[in-house]
Amino acid sequence: MFTIPILLAFGHLAMTQTMTTTVDPSIQYQTWEGFGTSLAWWAHIVGDYPEPLRTQLVDKAIGDLGLNILRYNIGGGEAPGLNYMEVRARVPGYINPDGSYDWNADAAQRWVLNRGIHLGANKFEAFSNSPPYFMTVSGSVTGGVGGKDNLKPEKTTEFADYLATVTKHFRDTWGVNFETIDPMNEPGAPWWTHGNRQEGCHFAPGEKQAEMILATEKALSKAGLDTKISASDESHNNWAVTSWDALSPESKAHVYQINTHCYSGNAQHELHQRAVQDKKRLWMSEYGDGDDSGMTMAHQIIKDLRVMMPTAWVYWQIIDGGYGWGCIDIDLNAHSHAYKINPKFYVFAQFSKYIRPGAKFLAIDDSDSVCVVEGKRLVIVTAADSEKTVSYDLSKLAKLGKLTSVIRTSHDEKLAPVKDAKLGTKKLVAILPAKSVTTFVIDNCVVGNPHQD
Repeated sequence: MFTIPILLAFGHLAMTQTMTTTVDPSIQYQTWEGFGTSLAWWAHIVGDYPEPLRTQLVDKAIGDLGLNILRYNIGGGEAPGLNYMEVRARVPGYINPDGSYDWNADAAQRWVLNRGIHLGANKFEAFSNSPPYFMTVSGSVTGGVGGKDNLKPEKTTEFADYLATVTKHFRDTWGVNFETIDPMNEPGAPWWTHGNRQEGCHFAPGEKQAEMILATEKALSKAGLDTKISASDESHNNWAVTSWDALSPESKAHVYQINTHCYSGNAQHELHQRAVQDKKRLWMSEYGDGDDSGMTMAHQIIKDLRVMMPTAWVYWQIIDGGYGWGCIDIDLNAHSHAYKINPKFYVFAQFSKYIRPGAKFLAIDDSDSVCVVEGKRLVIVTAADSEKTVSYDLSKLAKLGKLTSVIRTSHDEKLAPVKDAKLGTKKLVAILPAKSVTTFVIDNCVVGNPHQD
């Protein structure tokens, strides 16, 4: 619905149309678990930086963004003498070919994980990109020749035991409990070929993925772990649907959480349907893009949260090696100490700092907005590609409180407090600049019967 306002309450004629959008608290969706980041690959580089740089970077990346979910990469470990991979991707493994373990390996990534815990991270998932090189067909963690399945069939149980052993050691020795573990990363993708620039392993959808899930379940149970399985972390969300549909009923029964990446695909709704139908938790477990403005990411977050309705949303590498992929840019391959904070950092914070764990998503009929309530706090986040005036109809709330803050990131603003919004008795009106993300926080609201507050 569009109307042309005569005069806005904050004092000047509107040059743009006013869009009216309604918040309906009677329609509620997912309960939020949090925003997060994968620690591969940046953490095993940054965690080895000198002080105070490494603490400054991690405090900025995890602490200032309020991230509470961390995904830890259990490395496979490449064969000695092979140098196909980028420096930043060379995550060491814990197991040796003779079956012994080196628990001093990967100390840098663990340092970042522990610093993240100190900063408030409280949900942890482990994932694997590849089995150790000596369990692979090609003899390399970079992938199979021609992109074929690279785990030796006779090593399936051994690989699952490796993942369970590491998970148990983290719990028993280092006090980190991985709630979930995904033994496969983008397993249906065709690009895991021998000589690749990172670890990767193809598992064909259907029987091969099901075998890995069942082997992991047995290994976790044998180790006495309550860690649950997530799957299958496919690169595109439509591939996630295909892989899920191809799993056997038995393997599906042992999957607690459906994971998907959202680098591409338009099957968010279909994946949500699968999760509801099969009673699985759903995470958007990895996403990244090269738009350092953050606007592409903002629209992805909003679409995913509105349509797919995951309970968590995880960025790939919060710190990355340039090209706008990271919220913080740094040349990880060169172990550079020079870094740049991208506008994307502040855009992400518009969501992660204000949509907190425990919040409940409410219906809002604007495809560029999300709305949550946490206790008596109502939060609306809106992305605008072009300048527009928005009137948020809040008349369906039982009680409307006080507008305590309006925060915006745009071309010339970085989490800046702004005052060009007016909260009336039933609506909130604001002008949104082009290429901006704005967060509205209204306290002391009651979404239902005002006598039940």
